[in-house]
Amino acid sequence: PPIALHPCFSPSKTAGKTTIHAGFDFGRVLPIEAEAAVSRLRPDAEFNDLAKIPSKTGSMRLDHLPLSFATEEIVQLCGVKGPVRLTNHEEKYQVGVEYDQRLFPSLLLWVSNRGRDEYPWLGRFEGVGIEPICGAFDLGPDVGNWGKNPIASHGVATAFRLRAGQTINTEYVIRVDAL
Repeated sequence: PPIALHPCFSPSKTAGKTTIHAGFDFGRVLPIEAEAAVSRLRPDAEFNDLAKIPSKTGSMRLDHLPLSFATEEIVQLCGVKGPVRLTNHEEKYQVGVEYDQRLFPSLLLWVSNRGRDEYPWLGRFEGVGIEPICGAFDLGPDVGNWGKNPIASHGVATAFRLRAGQTINTEYVIRVDAL
């Protein structure tokens, strides 16, 4: 089955005052709109820079948050190099997320930027999920187990075998440092 961790963080209040630092081999945009008629990234696009992700009108940055407009975006980073860091320049701290990259070979970056109008978000929620994953966009076991999904087709594991009685142990670190 697929498996993921779901740590989420609050960005700064001022647009662009939080930065995401992540080294990775390649990234993919969720193959469908994360939120219909709100998401701006081009579904299923591939990229290698968080500052230039293909959008419906050109390109978009997800390395400086929050964004100045409402949107809901999900991208998956594959071949992540070292810890992923979120730096809040306004509140002067940095968060690092470290995890077992053998068990979680990629990372989901979920940017919720006032893009969900339904309850309980009500168009107000701003959050950044930095989510280690062995899966395909957290779309469930049918997609994760399918060997031709957009992530697995690049040779990145999106599911693992788990047998009855088997235990999986993992460790991850969320580190916070003052700037």
